[in-house]
Amino acid sequence: MITVPESSTNSAAFTIDPYEAKINGSIAQSTSGVAPEVNVDFATAKAACEAAGKRLCTTTEWVAACKGANNRLFGFQDSSSSPLLLTDICDVARTTNNTPGSLPSLTGAHPKCVTDGIAVFDLIGNLSEWTINPSDVPTASGVAFYQDISVSDCNGGLVDPGSTIIAPTTKSTDLGFRCCKDITTGSTNSGSGSSPPTFPF
Repeated sequence: MITVPESSTNSAAFTIDPYEAKINGSIAQSTSGVAPEVNVDFATAKAACEAAGKRLCTTTEWVAACKGANNRLFGFQDSSSSPLLLTDICDVARTTNNTPGSLPSLTGAHPKCVTDGIAVFDLIGNLSEWTINPSDVPTASGVAFYQDISVSDCNGGLVDPGSTIIAPTTKSTDLGFRCCKDITTGSTNSGSGSSPPTFPF
C-alpha cells in the first residue's frame, strides 16, 4: 500500500492501494495489469476490503490521494484550468457515454496517470470508486472512462469532496473501488493483498 501523508486536505496520514481492486475469492487485491472489479455493490466492496484487513476509503482520503503531495487539482500537473492532454494521460472521454459493453482499462495501463509524488494510479478516469462520506453514506468518487474532461479532476467537477451519493445497491461497469487503511505502529507500504507499484518515470 502507498502512504498518503497528512496535509491540508486530510488531517491524518493513511495508506491506499495503488490500483483499483480485483476480488480474488472474497478478498480485495491491488495489482497491475488486471481487469478491475466492476458491477460490484457497496456491501460487496466494503466486505472485500475488510477481508483484506483494510477498509473502503473516505471521500476526504480519496481526494487527498488524488491531489497528491503538491495538492494538484488534476493530480499530476499544476494547471487547475487546462487539463492539457488529459485524454492522452488518463482513461477519460474515451466514449461519449457509458456504451453497453464498454469496459475500463486494465489496472496500471496508463502509467502516466499517477498521482504526483505518491504513485497511486488512475484516480482520474477509468472508474468511479466506492467511498464513504463524513456521514458514513456510500458515495462514488472520481470519474469514469466515458465522462467528459470538464469534470475530470480530483473533485469530479464539484467543489468538494468530489463525490456523489448513490444507492448502495448500484452496480455498473464504470464503478469499482480500492481500499485504504489506517497507519499503525510498525506499518509499511507493503500490505496484504497488494503488490508494490513500479513508478513510471
